[in-house]
Amino acid sequence: MPFQSLSAFTDLFTLLTSLTGEQEPCFLVGGAVRDALLGKPVHDLDFVRAGNVMSLARRFADQLKGMFYPLDSERGTARVILPGYHGDNLVIDFATFRGETLEQDLSNRDFTINAIALDASSTDTVIDPLNGAQNLKDKLLRACSESSMRDDPLRVMRGVRMALNFGLRIDPLTWQQMGEAAGGLNHVSAERRRDEFFRILEGGRVSTALRLLDRINVLDEVIPEVKALQGVGQSAPHIYDVWGHTLALVDALETLYDCLLGQRSDEDQLNLTLGYAVVQLGRFQTKLIDHFAKFLNPQRPAKALLKFAALYHDCAKPQARSVEEDGKVHFYQHEQYGAKVAADRGRKLALSSDEITYLGEVISGHMRPHFMAKEDGLPGKRAIYRYFRDYGSTGVDIGMLALADRIATEGAQLSQTRWQHEVDVVRALFENYWDEHDCVVQPAALVNGQKLMAEFGVEAGPRLGRLLEAIREAQACGEVSTWDNALDFARNWLSKEGDRDDGKTG
Repeated sequence: MPFQSLSAFTDLFTLLTSLTGEQEPCFLVGGAVRDALLGKPVHDLDFVRAGNVMSLARRFADQLKGMFYPLDSERGTARVILPGYHGDNLVIDFATFRGETLEQDLSNRDFTINAIALDASSTDTVIDPLNGAQNLKDKLLRACSESSMRDDPLRVMRGVRMALNFGLRIDPLTWQQMGEAAGGLNHVSAERRRDEFFRILEGGRVSTALRLLDRINVLDEVIPEVKALQGVGQSAPHIYDVWGHTLALVDALETLYDCLLGQRSDEDQLNLTLGYAVVQLGRFQTKLIDHFAKFLNPQRPAKALLKFAALYHDCAKPQARSVEEDGKVHFYQHEQYGAKVAADRGRKLALSSDEITYLGEVISGHMRPHFMAKEDGLPGKRAIYRYFRDYGSTGVDIGMLALADRIATEGAQLSQTRWQHEVDVVRALFENYWDEHDCVVQPAALVNGQKLMAEFGVEAGPRLGRLLEAIREAQACGEVSTWDNALDFARNWLSKEGDRDDGKTG
């Protein structure tokens, strides 16, 4: 087999050939062939053939004790998943030709680098009618036909993603076709637009992708609230308008994330700003990796969702903008308004309720570490307890975003004293979240509502809830540590709060 990264699948090619025979061959197409040509690992396989593939896919799954899923019976597409294949879950898709022949099928695809095929029964020959292999060698992204982008406008977004992921230049005619087809994205389902956009966020160089998408008017169709940030001016210490700041934030977040999670070389960390963050927060690397390995939705990595929150963190600044007589610009409560705007966009993109809640928490809370850093010294136990009471584990993500926000606000003008203090604040948050979690973040309850009701005759309701919360906060601060302490605290609290109405804050 000429492609080393495909050699692991020799048994699958052999089985397919035995099931179909050489007279009715299957062809490996798309990303697997492209990645194999690049010498990259292959993770998924796509096969096409003439005629219906349903029976073949089912027999293939049965032979390997895999799972069979019909995707579209009318169009002839099916999926087979092989759990634990070479230690992973291998996804294999089967489809009927898009057209009468393999050549027509390849011509109906998006880009030439994805329109290369291998015969499963004879993998030593590349079938490449559109010269995709040469385009790949020349680092050129070219559409398969003049109608490729019109046929499926989502390919416009995919083209930008592929150009950046593979370091390709976009053919001028293809770029023109992408711009002409971008308006058709409003006819593409929200789910498909969401999935492609999150694939862009999952990769690197997101700010470059956004600039390219903006040039062909894609942002209007996908994230119009971010597009509206262009030209919205800000006062010092901001060095960019809101649009420029948002792009700089995404860049800073990518770099900070990669450095703290060990995905950047030591050379990237020589920067004094990043170096200090790595020194102070580097010991949390394993915990950060575990934290961001958790998915709110299996289709969308936590890293991509955090980047989406970063794009929307200042999305309400145009509405919240006010200017004083001296020209000073303010954006009072933009984080609160922004959380609502982002939640609305999340619903339009069919994000899950958990993801929408997450966006609201990150965006509404992104100023909180900045406010903590305005105080001399580090935040006390009370402030840290309240922070994680309000945001839970999302407080970790907010801390990361806040640091990137600080870098993007002042850029090269950021003083090391100010930066180091903000890093130290986030370090204190991380230390308490991971090292003191059971003491400060979520102390075990010393008393419950029933005991307090029996001991003091407090009625069930908001007042009892405020009392329980006050006891937990006192525990976090080290003021209460035993049952007797808790009772004494409750007695004192009730004597001070006894004349308050239930609707008031205790």
